[in-house]
Parts: sequence; structure tokens; C-alpha cells
Amino acid sequence: MKLINLVIIVVFLSSCSSTIKQYRGETRSYKEIASVIASENSPGEVLFASVIQIINGKDVYTNNDNGNILPHSSEIQILPGHYQLIINCKPTSNTTASRVMELDVEAGKTYHMYCEKIKDDFGRDMAKIYMERVTETKP
Repeated sequence: MKLINLVIIVVFLSSCSSTIKQYRGETRSYKEIASVIASENSPGEVLFASVIQIINGKDVYTNNDNGNILPHSSEIQILPGHYQLIINCKPTSNTTASRVMELDVEAGKTYHMYCEKIKDDFGRDMAKIYMERVTETKP
């Protein structure tokens, strides 16, 4: 019974933090792509809602099996370039925010996004989203 419960928990957790490949063709080596992920240090939930690649000042929608709108994944894999991301942040059950962020990414790098609860000038809870750090991608 404990083994069945463990399997169910592992399946549930793996389905919650899906990785979405945002380019066409075969899966590429980690040295050829960039990963944008929810930081493991983030106290709030970070989910990617949309990815648009910008080439020569024009929007070029990236392609995956789901089109441009993502099923709220916690990690995306993209080719090097300039992108506009829509990122959702939920640091508490009653505080959420979305942010449009432009980002230049390099192959072989992982970009860690962070979400936290902050207070505005009136003491109200707000959500803040930012890039916490960039690391070398590990296989």
C-alpha cells in the first residue's frame, strides 16, 4: 500500500512540474537550448503561460504541440534568442500576478525565475516576479 501511495505521489508531482519544449523538431542537447525554470528557492508558484520569440523586432510565435499558449508549465526549453514571456506568479493562495518579461537567452544556460509576496505602499499583498539567477545547464 505504501508503494502504491508513493507511486501516486511521484506521478502527481511530475505532472505538476512539466517541461515544455518550445521549438520544432527532435529534442536537442542541453548545450543547444536554454531552459527557463521556476526557481527551487521561490516561495511562490511560477508558471509560464506564453512564449513569443522576437526576431528583428517582429513577434514570431514559437511552436509546440499546444501552439503558443502553454499549459502552465514550470519549465520551458527554448532555442537561443530574444523572447517575450508571460509569467504567472502565485506567492499565496489569494495573491497572484502576471508579468510580461523580455529576455535574451543563450544556449547551455538555465534562467531561474522567482516569485515572492511583497507589500505595496498601502500595506496590501502583491506578487513580485523577477529573474533570480542564471546558471550553466547541467546534463
